[in-house]
Amino acid sequence: MVVELIERYVWLLDKIRAAGDSGISLKEIQDAYENKYFDEYKRRTFMNDKAAVEEIFGVDIECDRSTNLYRVGGEVEKKWMVDFFTTQGMLSRGQQDLGGRIETEPTPSGH
Repeated sequence: MVVELIERYVWLLDKIRAAGDSGISLKEIQDAYENKYFDEYKRRTFMNDKAAVEEIFGVDIECDRSTNLYRVGGEVEKKWMVDFFTTQGMLSRGQQDLGGRIETEPTPSGH
């Protein structure tokens, strides 16, 4: 359950980051979610996910009220965490194909 939530948070953050400075509407996010997960993505769920992304990853998701488009505000402070969860998600889905081929190296920061 927790893994699924983190994957959803990473997916949301990646979707909004991919939109860039132009931003993305809630309707576009909902459509993309429904195409990926075959489930409805309600506004309330989006707002909860948005708050979780801001708390966990330290990333502000801002809404331009004049256009109702969402975008990532400022710098992604914990980019390494987002990259880690994204990479881990890709590896866990393709575990059979990549087993024994990818090895990580320790970094000086310990992350």
